[in-house]
Amino acid sequence: MRKEIPTLILLLLLFPPFVFSQQKQSSQPRALAPQSHADPSVTLMPPQGRTRIVDFTTDEGTWMALDVAPNGEWLMFDLLGHIYRLPIAGGVAVPLTDNSGNALNFQPSISPDGRRIAFISDRQGQNNVWVMEADGTRPTPVFLDRETRFM
Repeated sequence: MRKEIPTLILLLLLFPPFVFSQQKQSSQPRALAPQSHADPSVTLMPPQGRTRIVDFTTDEGTWMALDVAPNGEWLMFDLLGHIYRLPIAGGVAVPLTDNSGNALNFQPSISPDGRRIAFISDRQGQNNVWVMEADGTRPTPVFLDRETRFM
């Protein structure tokens, strides 16, 4: 009992009681947002208007997520909305999500066996969990839900 009280006090200090409170759930199903009746000719894919390719080389980045393969031979990182694979010894980073258009792909996480990569992508319009093979093929959504956000 003596050990439990300091632990409880620490938890309450770190996570105020409002974090533990639950909102009252309605018995009514939640309605989806009404569909927009926007002009179907207006789209984000492909980009409209004049576009240009910006090609650059970099050896640094910020706000990046990184994961190392279980065998220690390669790593994954995200940079500017795409996920890359790089040999651990260095070399050329290979983009794995460059075929996803304007979608943002980030937070790569390599599976324990090193064969698959989980990541967050908004390629269906909402941030959701996706999985692809370690070589970037077969990107597949794990869960698509307009009401849930994964960050």
